[in-house]
Amino acid sequence: MAMSPIKRRLAWIGAPVLLILVLVAFWDWDWLIPVVQSRASAALGRPVTIEHLHVRLGRLTEISTGGVLIANPPDWKTTDAPFATVRTLTIQADAWGYLLGNGLVLPTIGIDGLKVFAAETAEGLTNFQLSPAGDLGGSTAIKIGDVRIADSDARVLLPRLKADFTMQIATRGEGNASSIVVDAKGTYAAQPITGHLVGGALLSLRDAGDPWPIELTVANGPTHLALNGTLSDPLAFRGANVRFRLDGPDMSQLERLAGFPIPKTPPYQIGGKLDLQGFQAIRFEDVQGRVGNSDIAGTIEEHLNAAEGKRGSKPVVTMDLRSKRVDLADLSGFIGGTPGPPAANAKPDANARFLPNTPISVPRLDWADIHLRYHGAHIEGRNMPLDDLTIALDVVGGDLDLAKETIDLKLNPSLAPFSHLP
Repeated sequence: MAMSPIKRRLAWIGAPVLLILVLVAFWDWDWLIPVVQSRASAALGRPVTIEHLHVRLGRLTEISTGGVLIANPPDWKTTDAPFATVRTLTIQADAWGYLLGNGLVLPTIGIDGLKVFAAETAEGLTNFQLSPAGDLGGSTAIKIGDVRIADSDARVLLPRLKADFTMQIATRGEGNASSIVVDAKGTYAAQPITGHLVGGALLSLRDAGDPWPIELTVANGPTHLALNGTLSDPLAFRGANVRFRLDGPDMSQLERLAGFPIPKTPPYQIGGKLDLQGFQAIRFEDVQGRVGNSDIAGTIEEHLNAAEGKRGSKPVVTMDLRSKRVDLADLSGFIGGTPGPPAANAKPDANARFLPNTPISVPRLDWADIHLRYHGAHIEGRNMPLDDLTIALDVVGGDLDLAKETIDLKLNPSLAPFSHLP
C-alpha cells in the first residue's frame, strides 16, 4: 500500500533526526584527536599527542584535553624525557560570538599539571626553541580573557652555564588582577641558586600601555639580587621603571652570571635604576653603592649589538663613574693585585709601586669595546694619596687608548712627597 503524503513527509523529517540521535548516542570526541594532533604539531613544529578529547557544547563551548605530550625536536637524541606534558588543558570558547562574526574569543585557558623539561647539550643544541610551520593563524584575531596555571613546574638543564634548577609555576587571582608566581631552586654557575618571582597577569604582558609589575629576588651562592618595579613592554624587553639592588663578597663571582670578565673586589653593595631599550641596550642609572671602603656612583650603559646592528658584533659599554673617596686597596684587583688592606703583620715595601708586577690580562677586555670616564675626588693608598683624579680611556678591539684624553691628577698638598713612586 502506498504511503500517504503526510507519512512520506514524516519519514523524510524523521530520518535526519534519527541519524542525529544515533550520532549523539554513539559520538566520541576522541575521533577528532588525529585532526587536533596534526594542527598542534604543525603549530609547534614538533610531534604533539593527546590521550583524550572532550567537548561540552553551549554558548561558551568548553574543550578539554587530557594526557597532552609535546615531544622534543626530531634531531634531539640526548634524553627520552619529552619536552612537556600537560595533565589537563581546558579552553573555553565563545562559539556563538564566533558564528556572529565577532572573532574568536577564549574567555579562559586553564593549564593543570604542566611539566616542562628545557635542556641544552654541551654543543649548544636545545629542545625548547619552537619552529612553527607555516601561517596557521589566518586572519582571525584571537582574544584571550584569562590564563590559569596550577600544579606546574619546569626543569632547566644548561651544562654550558653549569645550571640545573627547577621552577614551580602557578597563577593566583583572576583576570587583570591575577599574578604569576615562580619559585626556583637548584644550581647556576656551579653555585646554589634560589629565586622568587611575582609578576603581573600573563595576558597583560601583551599590553604595552599597562605597566607589568615585577618583584624578583635571587640568591646565587653568596650573591644576592633584588628587582622591584614595572616593565612597560616586557615582551619587547623595552621600558622599565625598576630599582635593583646587588650585593656580595666579591664582584668577580658575577663573571659567570654576566658573561664578561670582572676583577676581584672586596665585599660590595650597589643599587640603582634599570632601564631596558629593547634587545639592543641595557642602562643602569643612578648607580650608587660601596666597594669595600670606597664609594661609587654614576651610569653604565651596554649596547649589546651596537656595531651597525650586526648580529654577533661585540657589545659597547659606556661607563661614566665618580667617587668621593676611594681606598686604592679596594681597586687592586683591577690592576692585577689582590684587593683589600695588607695583612696586619705585613712589612712595608720600600720599592712598592702603584702598578704591581703581576701581569694584567688586557686581552680579556676584548669581550667588548669599553669607554670609561672616571673622576675620583680623593684617593687614598699606601703609595698614592691623590686628589682630583680624572681618567678617560677607551678599549676598542682589545687595544687600550689613553691618547685621546689625559690622566689628570693632583697630589694631596697636605701629604709629603713620595719620592719612591715610579
